[in-house]
Amino acid sequence: MTGLPRTLQRSSREAQEAFLRALDDAVRARGPGEQAQRTAYAMLKREFEKRGDHWIAKRDPADHNGHGETGQPAAAT
Repeated sequence: MTGLPRTLQRSSREAQEAFLRALDDAVRARGPGEQAQRTAYAMLKREFEKRGDHWIAKRDPADHNGHGETGQPAAAT
């Protein structure tokens, strides 16, 4: 894919597509420009994290340690 920021060019297709979807939505809502780019990155950061020079999917914290985002054990239900 071309036209993507370099960090996304080096990332998985999943990250690239998530960014492009978010950017498309942001451009429709806010118009083209820096605000749309910022909004797309904010959406990307919900599901992906930047590691070095590329983006990777975040793992669900409960999948690997049984704790929530705060690092505290999840409440029993």
